[in-house]
Amino acid sequence: MMLSMSETPQVVKLEGPAQNSAGLGVTTAEKVLALLRQHQTVELDFAGVERITASFANALVMTILELVGEEALRSRLLLSHAAPLVAAEWEKAIERYRRGIRLSTQRPGAA
Repeated sequence: MMLSMSETPQVVKLEGPAQNSAGLGVTTAEKVLALLRQHQTVELDFAGVERITASFANALVMTILELVGEEALRSRLLLSHAAPLVAAEWEKAIERYRRGIRLSTQRPGAA
C-alpha cells in the first residue's frame, strides 16, 4: 500500500483526566498499531487528560516501540494536547526503553 505523506492523521482520542493502567496502555497501543499499519500518521489526542501513570505510559510506549522502533514512533505518531505531566511521562517511558527496561511480556521466555 502506498501511503501519502500529506495524509491527514488518524486520531485516537483518550478519555478522562487520568490514564492509569497498563491494560489501558496496551489497548491504546493496539489501536495505534492497527492504524499505523494502514496510515502514515496517527495522532494521539490527550485533550482533557491531566496525567498518565508510568504503568500506562510504559505499556503504551514500549508496546509500540517494540514493533515500530523509536524513529517511527517519533515521526509517525503525533501527540496533541499533551499536558506537561503527560509529555514528561511519555518521554520517561521512551528513556526507560532505551535503557533496556521492558514489559514483562517482552522479556525473553515470556509467554
